[in-house]
Amino acid sequence: MASMYNLFKEPEFRKAIAKWVVALIWLIFLAVVYWAGMSFDKQRELSLGMTNGDKLAEYFNDEFQHFSVVPKLIAENEHVLQFIASPKKDTRDSTNVYLQDIQRASSASDAYLLDSKGVVLASSNFKSAHSYVGNEYSFRHYFVNGRVSGTCIGVCCRASV
Repeated sequence: MASMYNLFKEPEFRKAIAKWVVALIWLIFLAVVYWAGMSFDKQRELSLGMTNGDKLAEYFNDEFQHFSVVPKLIAENEHVLQFIASPKKDTRDSTNVYLQDIQRASSASDAYLLDSKGVVLASSNFKSAHSYVGNEYSFRHYFVNGRVSGTCIGVCCRASV
């Protein structure tokens, strides 16, 4: 034991121990800094994730608000009101053109007018080979819900890739 005690008195040994203690302190310091940095990054990722989620929710809300105006515009349009009052070919044609204009302006996939039985009377795609005019959509959820509530709104968004 006496030799071990004498070893601690040696200046070279004390310098070596001091270097190891300093190295250990630095290692502990670096570990704490690393841990703090990782914690900060995780917290930042979580907050950005919430921010991006909020932005996505806001985007969808804006899109649905954008489309919610369209049925009101259609319901109050002069051509549509004339066609409902007097469903003749000329009023149907002007209603089809109006629905096509609304569809293009709103970027909706389609816009069409249904009668009380769910039959399409006028449609934005009236010129296409797969026109909805004459098709019966009484089975669709927006029509069924509209029969109950008195308001029939169906919204579909077109996605471009």
